[in-house]
Amino acid sequence: PAILLRSTTHLPRQQSSMADACKAKGNAALQAGEFDEAIGHYTEAIGLDGSNHVFYSNRSAAYLSKGDADAAMADGDKCITMKPDWPKGYGRKGAALHKLKKYDEAAAVYSAGLEACPDDKALTDGLATVMKDKDKPPPAAPPPSAANPFGNIIGKLATHPKFSTWMSNPSVMGKINMMQSNPQSIAMMLQDPEMQEVVQALLGGMGINTQGPPGGAEEAAPAAAAAASPAAQEPMEVDPPTPKGPLSDEEQKAEDVKAMREQGNAHYKAKEFEQALTCYDSVFEQDPEQVSVLNNKAAVYMEMKEWKQAEDTIKGAIEAAQALRPTPFETIAKMYDPLRDTIHHSSPLSPLSPLLTTLTTLTTPHHSH
Repeated sequence: PAILLRSTTHLPRQQSSMADACKAKGNAALQAGEFDEAIGHYTEAIGLDGSNHVFYSNRSAAYLSKGDADAAMADGDKCITMKPDWPKGYGRKGAALHKLKKYDEAAAVYSAGLEACPDDKALTDGLATVMKDKDKPPPAAPPPSAANPFGNIIGKLATHPKFSTWMSNPSVMGKINMMQSNPQSIAMMLQDPEMQEVVQALLGGMGINTQGPPGGAEEAAPAAAAAASPAAQEPMEVDPPTPKGPLSDEEQKAEDVKAMREQGNAHYKAKEFEQALTCYDSVFEQDPEQVSVLNNKAAVYMEMKEWKQAEDTIKGAIEAAQALRPTPFETIAKMYDPLRDTIHHSSPLSPLSPLLTTLTTLTTPHHSH
């Protein structure tokens, strides 16, 4: 009995250690854009130690990154119940409601959080963003050609003497329909010889304007320039005003993340690649919404000639960016150019690189206006 009592006494400490290990695995998976895997690790941590509100908070972030706002809201609500004086719980729930476009409910949650945690900057900013989006008029729907430059493939091919005969082939039609309905499948379809021929014909003079609108639109930056200057791949950020008093925890965290990113850039310029990778990993772990830092990380791998790792990193960045709301389409479009360069080096399908370059140009938003 004494031995049994000793084992029972030490079990909670062992469980807590195991739960922390699961959390660490979840953080690594979230950083890599593996949202389902991250959710699984956080769920395992909760099973081992259901009293830790941080596990629910992290799982809420993973759910929101995946696009499951309902589950993210439920975990945020659990955080609030477990620790009502912790601002991040209100932030998690408010962000989930915001994504669901339930603006009044989101505003109420942020307001309740500010009552419990006055002057919290993250909650104040969250409330302001919700109210701004609530009052914003709905965006005008883009023309079909802006959503997918290959949206009228069938109409163009039907007039072509060779490809018009392909219209009766169910296999070809299935692939064409997928390209029309899902622009993200185009790069994958380029691995099919028949679709390569179709796309090459379309880009070669069957009605698609590959040069952009009259007046001259910018072309995507070459991959070499993107790799040489990782910061150039990022959207411009406006620094917050310098606070007059002591920094809040959230402000201090933002400053730490910014400093870590700058430190990574400095290591990159000094060709201290391992140190740069460590810094960029730390930035994304602390703030998973900074997907552009994965571009910086991919640029390091490209300098190291680790082409497959660079390719996987960019693909993970694209997946993570697609899960953000609002979705940064222009940032995603800029990722395809370095992706083309990595595929050119890591894949035997290097002849596809020129097509991916053209696709990058066609799918960049400013070519549709």
